[in-house]
Amino acid sequence: MSDFKVFQTLVFHQPKVKKDEKEIEPSIIFPIETVMAKDVSTVERKLIRKLGQEWDDKLDEITIVIRPF
Repeated sequence: MSDFKVFQTLVFHQPKVKKDEKEIEPSIIFPIETVMAKDVSTVERKLIRKLGQEWDDKLDEITIVIRPF
């Protein structure tokens, strides 16, 4: 049996602001969630897949926070 670890995750969108544009507030895509996985990279891959194609053109504006326990 392999060892699983517990992680908390949060994914949010922080749009880039161009000159002469009003600043847009960051928005939460996936709220804080507790998950079990073998390692951080597995958690990150699952979250990226969960984002789906609608975020493909905005990946540089997305922040994924993963906190191990």
